[in-house]
Amino acid sequence: MSDLTGLMAISFFGLGGMYIFFYISRIATDAAAQIVTGTIDGTPIPVPLRRLMLYQQYVCFAAGAVACGFFVALVALRVATQVGDGGINPVAYAVAFLGAGGAIAWTINGTMPLFFYRSILRQAAAD
Repeated sequence: MSDLTGLMAISFFGLGGMYIFFYISRIATDAAAQIVTGTIDGTPIPVPLRRLMLYQQYVCFAAGAVACGFFVALVALRVATQVGDGGINPVAYAVAFLGAGGAIAWTINGTMPLFFYRSILRQAAAD
């Protein structure tokens, strides 16, 4: 792979992947807020449906954010092994680190609130 192609791939997948990552993260956070409050567009939602929505929407969005971060990291690592210029490798490894770091952060950031959201839904079902 030529050096210019490597830089273009890093730019395209790095910036595009991070944009998608942050977009999915925002959607997951908004979905979780609607599920926990129990209203979507002003309509109250029963607790069993909220529990189902938590697993079908929030968990899927969080998994999508994690997958997107790891995809960016894998592409950047692959580009780093294919380019010939030694100056591009640190850039590719930095993008890979950011992608993997975001995926690991969302693995933690998606799991811990999930337990909290479950406890909120459990308390709502008890009330």
